[in-house]
Amino acid sequence: MELVKPGQYKAKVVDHGITETKAGDPQATVRFSFETSDGTRELTYFGSFKEKAVEHTIKALVACGLQGNNPGGDLKIGQEVSIVVEISESQDGKDRNVVRWVNPLGGIQKKMEASKAKAMLERFSGAVMAFKDQNGVGPKNEAPMFDSDEKLPF
Repeated sequence: MELVKPGQYKAKVVDHGITETKAGDPQATVRFSFETSDGTRELTYFGSFKEKAVEHTIKALVACGLQGNNPGGDLKIGQEVSIVVEISESQDGKDRNVVRWVNPLGGIQKKMEASKAKAMLERFSGAVMAFKDQNGVGPKNEAPMFDSDEKLPF
């Protein structure tokens, strides 16, 4: 079957389980169904429970509707999520699709307080002005990015 174009897709959980890696470690597997320009496709996400990856795996499982607190618990079949599909080289040297990230639908989940965001990001105003100038965006002598009365969109 032809490779899926890399990108973000809205997908549904169709199956899941805990499987074993070749090394004998547990891994979460979640099968997703999603629409592409070529029709309906299915891909499986493999989530590691190793120290550096466990947080991402748990985030993915919760987004998939994990029931209870045990990561081996049931997921909500039909749960809609956003998956990020990439192309990776398999062990035999062939390109294959992989589900790299699983995220909840609905955009930003936790927004930073506006005053904190403003203070933390003010140092980037010069970079924004330089980008705008280089790309001909906005008036030439635009005011600084952050005015005291300016409301942030977040």
